[in-house]
Amino acid sequence: MIPLHKVFMPDEAAEAVAEVLESGWVGEGKKSEELERAFGKRFGTAHVNALSSGTMGLEMLAHFLDLGPQDEVISTPMTCSATNIPFARKGAKIVWADIDPLTGNISPDSIAERITSRTKAIIIVHWGGFPCDIEGIRRVVDASSHSRPIIIEDAAHAMGAVYRGVPIGRCNYGTNRNTDFCMFSLQAIKHINSGDGGLLTSYRAHDHERLRVMRWYGIDRKHRTVEPTTNYQEWDIDELGFKAHMNDISAAIALTGLPYLGQILWKRRKIADFYDSNFELMGLYNSTGITPPPRFSDLRAERTFPAYWLYTIRVERRADFIKYMRENGIDVGVVHYRNDWYPIFKEFRCDNLPNLDSYFNECVSIPVGQWVTREQAEKIIDTIRRGW
Repeated sequence: MIPLHKVFMPDEAAEAVAEVLESGWVGEGKKSEELERAFGKRFGTAHVNALSSGTMGLEMLAHFLDLGPQDEVISTPMTCSATNIPFARKGAKIVWADIDPLTGNISPDSIAERITSRTKAIIIVHWGGFPCDIEGIRRVVDASSHSRPIIIEDAAHAMGAVYRGVPIGRCNYGTNRNTDFCMFSLQAIKHINSGDGGLLTSYRAHDHERLRVMRWYGIDRKHRTVEPTTNYQEWDIDELGFKAHMNDISAAIALTGLPYLGQILWKRRKIADFYDSNFELMGLYNSTGITPPPRFSDLRAERTFPAYWLYTIRVERRADFIKYMRENGIDVGVVHYRNDWYPIFKEFRCDNLPNLDSYFNECVSIPVGQWVTREQAEKIIDTIRRGW
């Protein structure tokens, strides 16, 4: 079976972990700080917090926003449930926006229809590693007469993606194109993993500092108060924080993976480009009932480079397609269920999401990971061509 997902673990990881274990310091320490610096250099930002998971980054942001029942958060249903649970848990109303029918990303036009004076945040998910229309979303927010909500990027799928020449995660995409926060996942099957973990980048230095303190119970471990009589050192705690920091074992694993990120992305983009060309040829000669994502060559011309954690196509008779491909030794799947249909979000149900309705009924992802050989990619295309 050609797998849809596979863990990438460098050979160097075992030695790196052993070094941490032998050091006697396995909690948050020098390796975690080294990881923050290394990823900050990769993204072009000094504002990186290494965390126990990407989801914890969103939990912290929901707390950071001080959300309550009077607040609204605009988000997309086309994502993992972990994107939206933290904000619903705080009591905010989730307002579902529709999506782009080709990329699966949240639609700026739909955001414009839903933004109100109660909108406190907009969550954008780079589905499959395709960058969202950040400029369009920023334009909607800036033009709104209602509010100035913050923009949170969920880049769990988008490690190494680039939007118009700027790496996703920098939060500063040029004049009037900034976001406020960006979350990455280092979970097991992502491009780079730390066993489990995450990274949270921030646009503003003071937000980054507050989140750094928040991630360890609200304790600022860099600044201690010294009691003058006993010389006892203690920390002041100004807010209810979290146990959300990364440990050095996880950081060591991620650090061994980082040098391979460029190679991983190159392989995934090469396979995606191969799929693009073949789907275009299939479409020229017969009706396949398949709609591929936007072509990589067209995006590249705009200096936009998807990370291709997924290569998601739309297929008529999806259930038959999945069964057929798996019978031929190729794992394909839907990956994430639309969030607005989960019982936990039933109070936020919206019946006016036509693009999502059509997209979710047909979306399916085919293998695009760096483990897919040229021969396997050819088999995937030939299998589709023969049976579809």
